[in-house]
Amino acid sequence: MYGEARTVLCPHCGAENQKSEIVTICHRCFKPLASQPPEVAAARQAPPPPVRPVPLPPEPRLPAPVPPPPPPAAPPPAPPAFEPAQTYAPAPGETVTARPAPPREAPWFRPRWRIWGRLPGERNWVGIIAGGILLVVMVARAGGPVVAVIAIACLVVGGVFAARAHLAAISYEVTWDPTPTSVDLGQTLTWGVTIRAKRPVTLGTARTRLWCEERAVHGSGKSQSVHRNTLLEQSQVFPGQALAPGQAVVLRGSLPVPPTSLPSYRGAYNTIQWTVSMGVPVPGICPDIKKKARLWVVPVIEGAPAETRPEWSPASRAEADRAPAEASAATSGPLCATLQTGDSDRQGMPVVPVGSTAQLNVSLQTEQEIRCRGVRCQVGYRIFGRGNEERKWVSEERLIHEGPLLAGAPITYPLTVTVPAEGPVSFSGQLVNCEWRLRVRVDIPLWPDKRLDLPFVVAPRPRV
Repeated sequence: MYGEARTVLCPHCGAENQKSEIVTICHRCFKPLASQPPEVAAARQAPPPPVRPVPLPPEPRLPAPVPPPPPPAAPPPAPPAFEPAQTYAPAPGETVTARPAPPREAPWFRPRWRIWGRLPGERNWVGIIAGGILLVVMVARAGGPVVAVIAIACLVVGGVFAARAHLAAISYEVTWDPTPTSVDLGQTLTWGVTIRAKRPVTLGTARTRLWCEERAVHGSGKSQSVHRNTLLEQSQVFPGQALAPGQAVVLRGSLPVPPTSLPSYRGAYNTIQWTVSMGVPVPGICPDIKKKARLWVVPVIEGAPAETRPEWSPASRAEADRAPAEASAATSGPLCATLQTGDSDRQGMPVVPVGSTAQLNVSLQTEQEIRCRGVRCQVGYRIFGRGNEERKWVSEERLIHEGPLLAGAPITYPLTVTVPAEGPVSFSGQLVNCEWRLRVRVDIPLWPDKRLDLPFVVAPRPRV
């Protein structure tokens, strides 16, 4: 009795149960406790085999965060367009004699103190001061040979230029005429210098130069390119001479501005620039006497009669050399527009002097009816060529006709056109061109509008 087993293993789940003749059901799985083979019992009692650890895959490495790209470099600011402060619009019949003031250029640097130009020899003493400072640093800190060479070079170069400026100051005295600011077309520019010798001085061959240059800027940023071309150049030469102490000489050049040349123009990308310069070489160690100034040529012809239409530029001549009876016309589909002057005795391309108001007639004729809200007009000019194109409207868009356009019924509208006193005039260069247009826009609902450009010529006005 004491040697018998008191527990029975369940053949289904392997749980131990109290041996009893009454209770024959497993207390865990509630199945009958039947007799089982010994191998099954041994398998139930045997411990389960050890589980081998399965290595986990390595965690994927995320790529390092890429920094955002730097912002693109901003393009250099374009030169500001010349916007005159005042626009002269005289009344009809009034004679225009006022001259517009040339635009002022803002200086690149305006220091608050002027000690830079007050030092003897002006900027030449900067090299001497810099060389002295480097020499003191070299001596104080026992600098190497490189610092010594730099200091000596600064001292030599600065000393030479300072000596030249000092020698010029004790050799002669220079007095320039007032710098010219503006001149009319056809007017003679007079400008020069007075040189008074303090000691014997020899002057070389002097030269006064006047030239007109067109400049066009194409593109922007790193792809920006600048094109230059000289349209006109005039010069006057003065022979060299020797001056005794106390002797003075006046070198004054007279250069005429041709009436057929181009007036000055300054835009954002296109420029017509006039420049006058004068140079007097001084042999020896003394520096040469030279000066250069920018000139503003006003679109006013000096001495031209009021009734004569002058030849102001190659482009204007090309426009005026067209058929005398041909007027400014444009066609868009069945619509034809024509621009004529208000004077019935005058034929050809309409010509409007700068700073004046002209009466022009816009004629519209269509072969078939055009259902539109109305017809509007606007005056402006376009600068084009090798540089970037510039457009500007000088008047607001005005309504000249309201309602549809009927077929076979020509209509003429009187239109008053006012051109600013500063222009620009119509011209044609190798790099820069200017065209004046009167745009006619037919406002068509739910359809692209019809636009017609009617050219006319803007010429310099004669001074009476």
